[in-house]
Amino acid sequence: MRQLFAAAVFFIGAAVALAQPLPADDDLHLVRLRKDGTHAVAKLPLTSEQIADTKQLWAWTDQLPPQRIDALKGAAPGAIVAQLRHAQPHSVDVRLRGWKRPEDLGALRVVAAPPEMWSKVPEPLLPSVGVSKEGRASIVAAGDVRVRVVGDGFATMWQGVPRSARSADIALRRPAADAKISFRLSDATAAARIFTLVMSRRSGDAEGAVQARFASDEKGSLLIRSLPESEIITLFVSGPRCAPQLISGTAAELSRTITLPAAAHLRGRWVDEKNRPLAGVRIVGEGWVSPDAPAVSRDGGVSDASGAWSVDNLPRADVVMRATAPDRAAFRKRVSLQDGDVDLGTIPLVRATPLVVSVSDQSQQPVPNVSVESDSGLHARTGAKGSASLAGLPADSETAITFTAAGFLKKTIHVAPPFAKEEHVVLDRSFVVRGRVVAEDGRAAGSVTAVVAAGAKYRDEHVDADGTFSFDVEPEKEFDLTFETPYTASVSRTEPAGRAGEVRDLGTIRLPSGRSVIGRVVDASNSAVAGARIWAVRPSAGGVVTAWADGRVVETISDSTGAFDLRGLAEGPAPLRIDAADFSLDYWDVVTDENRVDLGPITLNRGRTAVVK
Repeated sequence: MRQLFAAAVFFIGAAVALAQPLPADDDLHLVRLRKDGTHAVAKLPLTSEQIADTKQLWAWTDQLPPQRIDALKGAAPGAIVAQLRHAQPHSVDVRLRGWKRPEDLGALRVVAAPPEMWSKVPEPLLPSVGVSKEGRASIVAAGDVRVRVVGDGFATMWQGVPRSARSADIALRRPAADAKISFRLSDATAAARIFTLVMSRRSGDAEGAVQARFASDEKGSLLIRSLPESEIITLFVSGPRCAPQLISGTAAELSRTITLPAAAHLRGRWVDEKNRPLAGVRIVGEGWVSPDAPAVSRDGGVSDASGAWSVDNLPRADVVMRATAPDRAAFRKRVSLQDGDVDLGTIPLVRATPLVVSVSDQSQQPVPNVSVESDSGLHARTGAKGSASLAGLPADSETAITFTAAGFLKKTIHVAPPFAKEEHVVLDRSFVVRGRVVAEDGRAAGSVTAVVAAGAKYRDEHVDADGTFSFDVEPEKEFDLTFETPYTASVSRTEPAGRAGEVRDLGTIRLPSGRSVIGRVVDASNSAVAGARIWAVRPSAGGVVTAWADGRVVETISDSTGAFDLRGLAEGPAPLRIDAADFSLDYWDVVTDENRVDLGPITLNRGRTAVVK
């Protein structure tokens, strides 16, 4: 009966979807990500061959924001439109700043999409809208979005807009420049289908650091338009037959022919304890792309019927490989690819005995929905009785297993073979702190950093794009909370110790604009220097170097007239740094003894900064 009811619901839903009025052909837009990593603009209906070769399908209309769609819906336009309408979209009013003449806005487009789409689909294929003569554009969103303005004469970087925002201000910068890159392989042939990820200045997890994606054409040519001339961007470059690379520079410095080194390959053959080939073993190899840059390259493969496997496109560096298969012990090995390809030969994967873990609280009550994760990459989640099973732990080394659950302190245990039949873990209840951080005017602050400090220990905590936060704190201990953004003053408060199991709602925390420094950046001829970065490190108990490494800065960019307004400063001394392309660095020691300090014109001298490695 339940199956009949589900089938009835499905057919009724399909009928409703197909009954929805469809947009005009030119209003429904689709981009298809193929399984080989390439992209194409798609048209409906998709053929069965296209559906089978589709890894991701993105769809949107002029009135409905983009969403990732099940490829199987590619044959049913009505189902796609129904899913798009289900998103409950809202409009965001984008206001451009820093322009003077309406005729300068005609060629500009505001590119807007969810952050995930920016990391998967090349920027030229993303949704975009035109700009009115009043310097405004309206975009549709159903969650967090990332935006950038592209066109002639102006430049912007990538900017996040939280889901709660209904408006966004974007400062246009001048001068603008295009990065025109030509990729070649080490054998001097064109490097076709090179994929490039623009990485943010601060590094975190891989997804969080990706700002945008680009792809070269078949001749290896890549164009990134409308970059601020003085801004240094970092590109993560990867593609067939080449080792992944990190490349940094301004648009002018990137506009050249770049030769990519040949990739390294790791191969071998899996067998069981009776020397029979093992098919279907999943292998992942990963390693640092560069010893001085926090970017990891990852590639994988699956063994064939003969047990043979190969992992390609790895960096010529030390890599860690992991292999997993059902009912088999996980295999881990560090391999040096400094000198090129490595064949590990025949490797046996022994059978594994599953490890059962049971999780309870201090009153011995089972804790369900606990995330259980081993450092070898195995995942499980406890059920209603608080138990979970991990199959495939390494048979020859110690393993760390971490337990995470809402309302409890994170806990890590270490187990070594031979494993016990069951491991019992007791989690301590945490003290939960929650609330929301907004700007002084009540709008979403954006890019909020939260720091929790207890004694000499401190850690960063996640704050959602709309400013909401909820995190676990060790009970019975007083702690300090600090909230800040690069454009506001910080707010610090000492919270009294909480009890285990307590939930404390801090309500709404407003970040004041703080004291500000204004001025105008010019050259020796008194001409405006646009796009200069003016920034200062926040005061920190750990010192200037620690604060800088943690990204605890306030910053702004000079506009087309050279004017700037640096906000978020605290009272007292504030050493400023001014960076601009083709100019020497400049430093100003400022004392913010008033709410607003006017530095007047700041003259930069021509020069270049040399980087010595």
